[in-house]
Amino acid sequence: MPKNKSQQAQIGSDTRSAGAAVQTLSTPYAALLRTLGAFFLLISITMSVMLALSTLGSLKLPGCGPGSACSDLSNGFWGSIRWSETGKWPVAYLGLAYFVAVLVAWLAAPGGIASLFRWLIRFGAVVSVGFMMVMIKEWHFCNYCIGAHAGNIAFWFVAEATRWRQIPSLKPIAIFIVAFVVATGGLKAADARVRHEADQQDKRDLEESIAGLLEKTDAEMRAAQQAAPAPRSPADQGDNPVTPAPDARAASSAPNPSAPPGGSDSGFKVTIGRGEDARELPIRKIEPGETPQPRPQTAPAQGPSNEQPAPAPAKSQSGTAQNKPGERPDKPPLPPGWDWDTILSQDDPFKDGFCGLYVKGPKEASVRIVMFTDYQCPDCKRVESEIQEVLKKYPNDVSLSVKMFPFCLDCNPTVDRTLHPNACWAARAAHAAGILWGNDGFWKMHEWLFDRKGIFQTTKILEDGVREIGYDPQGFIKVVTGPETLKRIETEIKEARWCGIYQTPMVFINAHEIRGWRTTNAVPRAVEALLQRRPPARDHSQDRPPIALDKMVGDWRENGRRQMPPDNPRHSRGPEGAPVQVIVYGDFEEEATAETDIWFRDYVAKHSDTQYTWRAFPFNQECNRCMKFTRFEQGCWAARAAEAAGKLKGEEGYWAIHDWLMRNQGSFNDEALRQAATELGFDADALLETMKSPEVEDAIKDDVNGADRVSLQAIPLIIINGKQVGRWRNVPERKWEVLEAIIDEAAGRRPPR
Repeated sequence: MPKNKSQQAQIGSDTRSAGAAVQTLSTPYAALLRTLGAFFLLISITMSVMLALSTLGSLKLPGCGPGSACSDLSNGFWGSIRWSETGKWPVAYLGLAYFVAVLVAWLAAPGGIASLFRWLIRFGAVVSVGFMMVMIKEWHFCNYCIGAHAGNIAFWFVAEATRWRQIPSLKPIAIFIVAFVVATGGLKAADARVRHEADQQDKRDLEESIAGLLEKTDAEMRAAQQAAPAPRSPADQGDNPVTPAPDARAASSAPNPSAPPGGSDSGFKVTIGRGEDARELPIRKIEPGETPQPRPQTAPAQGPSNEQPAPAPAKSQSGTAQNKPGERPDKPPLPPGWDWDTILSQDDPFKDGFCGLYVKGPKEASVRIVMFTDYQCPDCKRVESEIQEVLKKYPNDVSLSVKMFPFCLDCNPTVDRTLHPNACWAARAAHAAGILWGNDGFWKMHEWLFDRKGIFQTTKILEDGVREIGYDPQGFIKVVTGPETLKRIETEIKEARWCGIYQTPMVFINAHEIRGWRTTNAVPRAVEALLQRRPPARDHSQDRPPIALDKMVGDWRENGRRQMPPDNPRHSRGPEGAPVQVIVYGDFEEEATAETDIWFRDYVAKHSDTQYTWRAFPFNQECNRCMKFTRFEQGCWAARAAEAAGKLKGEEGYWAIHDWLMRNQGSFNDEALRQAATELGFDADALLETMKSPEVEDAIKDDVNGADRVSLQAIPLIIINGKQVGRWRNVPERKWEVLEAIIDEAAGRRPPR
């Protein structure tokens, strides 16, 4: 109870103030502020939902593809909260959960803004301002990020404008925390589902790669047996048992009591292909009691040890990372000699075998691993650590060599952008160690660089690293910056281009590419499976990886077969029921689409075993619900013209206008169409009128819906016999050769390689 009248008066004053605060909320001004605050938060939420869906892979945002500002920001330092090399939480998820929680707390607090909640809003605004400054500093402007943060900053202004007298309360904070946890939990569940699906796909890719490796090995061993002049006695056979390290060998030679009937060949199976193409191949297990006889240790292959670098250092090179992501937003044209056609016209780089300059492990090995790597690539480091464990377990049977493929435009003009700004210098440091100190020097520097994630800011740090691995750094920087290290890296990058490599790590076992390497212990699993076949030990001289063309055909072959949606009406050229079915999605106004369409129609006219089907996907939001922007203003107009021609004169009429559209890009207008239609025998007025019909609009929507179901991300999208053709334009000089090779294999004219 109050002790005096003064306290009673104070309490009465506080009560009246609180009542005034509540009454203030009922005024039109307060209601307007409340509505405006919710509106700005909804803008932030909408933008964040789009970014989160893009991160999940459920939405392809216009302007957010590889090399875009959105992509660079999301993949950069500020794009995720990281707690380990593989553990991270995208900022898009964090922002979405925050905006949703603030909106719930804002709407659930009719009594005014408590002081703690107001400070939370201010903190969020400061974070948004900070992210805006990051975008300005890095000169990467993501429209969706700008929209999310601008909405949050506008909401902060609204919150500051609500000058209500407050009663301190924890209720809004409690509501915020609960909503934030619920939203984060939902995002975590969605992220886990997407990751699970990706993991399952990686496992399927790995199984198919292992099956292909085993088939290749079996074929080579059969060929070797057939070429042998005569059987030899067991004592002379020189067989190659699997030889694990002493601590990894089985402790007993007793037979396995749990082995199934039929002998120890009964084991697990891997499946190659999917659907109607699937088939299983057995892999025999290593039984616990099995102890193969050891093979004598082979000395590791040695690289050059005393090679002298060129005396003049490379111009303006200091051994320090100078470039930052975003400094070169536009990829320059390839320098002379770097195009794919020129590289393939040169001598086979693997005529003497497929191997890096330095080898860890025996010179002759049953399992020969070659990895294209980048010292700043987290996945490369993870896969490398798995391979090192394999080398320890099977020191006499497995070898490793590496080739450099830095994702940095400073030395690698074949990449789209610089992802790893110090990767070129790290690769040059490794090669410099090999030049000066041979095989041992290379691998010691290799390990040191991976331990530091390929990062060293100064030459002093690099020289200290040389001392750490036991060498004198005098003259080391001169070799790093000299021309020889750059020459070696460029040679390895061209070899990667010959193989069709576009990412790191890329792992080859006995010259066979291992896909699905994201799966935990993927390479060890492949090695274990291969060692069951007991392949003979040999050096790298006979290993030949597939060239880029064969790799692209192989990528198409291993892609999953899609269930294509029905098309009504269906516009096709070539015989019905042909063994090769080609479907192309594209926009009449897009140059690459027109070029591809004309090539396929010419091809079909000369080959009776191929049918070509066209489906429209205009990059125009007027008629394409999947598009959030318009890239081609006449895309819908052109699609309507072709469909209208089909309505009036059937398939021949459709293809007549279709051909005119593809060959006359840049001159799309009603007058030009009138003239062309008249020349082609159409009633021009009837054609233009039919373009407005709902049947024409429905036909375009049908194509768009079909493209959405097959997850179209870029045009032209090519699907051959239900399998998507990927990256065929990575080799522009021979892209038609790639397509023809895929069609030949689909038709059975070209055996798989």
